[in-house]
Amino acid sequence: MRSMKSLNSIFYIIIIAIQISWTGCTSQSKSTREVLNQTENASRPYKKVMFNVHVKCQQSAFNVQKMLNEQEGVIKAECNLNTMIATVEYDTTKTNLPKLIKVVAEGGYDAGDLKANPKAKHLTPFCCQNRK
Repeated sequence: MRSMKSLNSIFYIIIIAIQISWTGCTSQSKSTREVLNQTENASRPYKKVMFNVHVKCQQSAFNVQKMLNEQEGVIKAECNLNTMIATVEYDTTKTNLPKLIKVVAEGGYDAGDLKANPKAKHLTPFCCQNRK
């Protein structure tokens, strides 16, 4: 009976020791990952911005998203049809917000404070041409 109790005690001690060492390893690797991410972000100056884009259909939202994603320095761009907001993550050493807004305006869409280029507006889907 005593040997069974001592085996159970040893078993529980081993389990607790394994859990403690496993938890210590995972928390250490998590800390290292966080430090590596901070180092990467410090060496690469990324910025995430949002600006208004006048789109009325999914095709126009896709067009704006494609225009932005094709720009040098853009990491990821999305255009939300429901909110009419473009969200862009980019490298600040390669591009900037005024350039990105100008690209969208030159593509035929009102963006930020810029009006759409009238020469390109006729290339946008009919619903987004603001015809009166």
